[in-house]
Amino acid sequence: MCRYFAKNNRFPAIVRLVLLACLVAANAQCIAAVLYQFSDDAGNKHYLLGTMHSADPRVLKLLDQLERPLSASGQLVMEMVPDGLAIATGAASMMLPSGKELRQLAGASLYKRVLAAATERGLSDAVLNRLKPWAAAVTISLPPVEAEFLDQRIYQMALNNKLPVFGLETAAEQLAAFDSMSESMQIRMLREAVADYDQLDNQYESLVRAYLARDLVELKRLSREYESSDKTLGDWFEKNIIRERNLLMADRLKELLQRDTTFVAVGALHLAGETGLINSLKSAGYTVRPLY
Repeated sequence: MCRYFAKNNRFPAIVRLVLLACLVAANAQCIAAVLYQFSDDAGNKHYLLGTMHSADPRVLKLLDQLERPLSASGQLVMEMVPDGLAIATGAASMMLPSGKELRQLAGASLYKRVLAAATERGLSDAVLNRLKPWAAAVTISLPPVEAEFLDQRIYQMALNNKLPVFGLETAAEQLAAFDSMSESMQIRMLREAVADYDQLDNQYESLVRAYLARDLVELKRLSREYESSDKTLGDWFEKNIIRERNLLMADRLKELLQRDTTFVAVGALHLAGETGLINSLKSAGYTVRPLY
């Protein structure tokens, strides 16, 4: 599903930050690492990786660091299992109900600008016109994808090692937040995506470099810089995409950790901060230390 969503800046920074996993908050315990080991009082060890949903070859080099911890694990836990069902569910969820068109919702002037950007991404007028406004905003924010992104490669490594794979969310759950947005808010999101379209490549490069440096403080700074100036959209993002999802994932992870040694791979967005998984694991009694 993440093929359909990726980078952006400002409010589609909201989308980009979710799908590219750039931090909104960082703390002293996770400033220079994206891979962690956490253990309980009995000495049971698990692993936690903050991913970047990217196919950039520089990002994919991180896979070399994952072979040993992944082979030492008995299961893989991801935000969402990136299988065919998830992709199909995501694609279907992006479409407007029968009888509605994006051209009508956005208006002729905005739609023309969106179409120009979508055409550069290889999307036809006919397909674009069927997308929900939030989905169109995400789609025009995609970088060209010529390879499997990091999460998909990790998923494939687990399958090759015959590890069971579990998701902390379903595709439908991930997209429900965007569907909960009012139509007017979705149009505002789309308008910002178009306005910032020309800046995307430079913004994305900055985020990749910060991730490669494992510099979560810089990721935090960049994410704030690219966030929407629209307070309503920013508040919506913080509540629906960060806090509520962090709490849900932490709650569901508890049971999975009881089953076997676990390798957890979620967007780096979900690691740090008051409701982040690192803090949740520490609160649950785990000792967390950085590995890479």
